[in-house]
Amino acid sequence: MMDVLRYANWVCFTLILIIAMWQDVKMRRIKNEVNVAGVVLGILFALILPEREVLPAIAGLFALLAVGILCWRLKFFRAGDAKLLCVVGAFLEWKMGLNVLLLAIILGALFGEPLVIRRIVKKEEGLTQFPFSIAIGAACVIGIRFGYIWEWLKFM
Repeated sequence: MMDVLRYANWVCFTLILIIAMWQDVKMRRIKNEVNVAGVVLGILFALILPEREVLPAIAGLFALLAVGILCWRLKFFRAGDAKLLCVVGAFLEWKMGLNVLLLAIILGALFGEPLVIRRIVKKEEGLTQFPFSIAIGAACVIGIRFGYIWEWLKFM
């Protein structure tokens, strides 16, 4: 039974990320229903699965909410991306959530740079639009697969 729940945990997290990325690319907006469902499922799985704990999931939710709101207020990304980080925090807990945020910022810069260069070459006005949820999804995959970036770099 626990194996099924562990599998369901990852399937739900993956589906929430895919839906959010699809909405962000197609509509330039991530609906609140997707983010709320993701947060509720993340906390619910933290309650049910024995290897997960509720307090780190809640800490991840609020830590990434705080950082996400700050980044949104500074116009680094949009509000839906900030709320999607709450889902990441609820599922991956605070430490991996912050790792994913750091990776997503790096990936967002790498993915967005060609768009900025293209706008400069074409002398286009306005902001460069990039669906940051793609960077968040890619950072989740990299973080889950390869671990913490600060361990790669031997910072800690």
